[in-house]
Amino acid sequence: MYCTPEDVAGEIYIPLYAKMAAKFDGDGALGEFLSLNIARAGDYVDARLSGAFDVPFSAPVPPVVATATAKIAAYFATARFSEQEDVAKDKMEAADVMLDSLVASGKLPGEPVRSGSLVGGSDSRVFTDEVLRRW
Repeated sequence: MYCTPEDVAGEIYIPLYAKMAAKFDGDGALGEFLSLNIARAGDYVDARLSGAFDVPFSAPVPPVVATATAKIAAYFATARFSEQEDVAKDKMEAADVMLDSLVASGKLPGEPVRSGSLVGGSDSRVFTDEVLRRW
């Protein structure tokens, strides 16, 4: 999993989370519910990023992937719990923008930038090899 139930809980709006907590008052029932949505969100993230990255990501999960997964899982949980996914639509839209940006850039934040190779030399008519050897 790319994020924790606590990460998802932080993305769910407080009044709705309070309703979820009241409904799932059993031992870990809310955590299980959120974990199921995290798994679904992880599959969604993998599908979106599979064209640009090797998925699934191994630990440590890049923070941007964890954040996007938590937002998507919150959207899924809201839709499954209250059938009012429009309340969390902004979460899904933000996560999609994050994933689109990753695919467009082709790299994760913090990865070293690959530079092109620099080849030295000059036009032999101006600076001959003999002149350049003196430097």
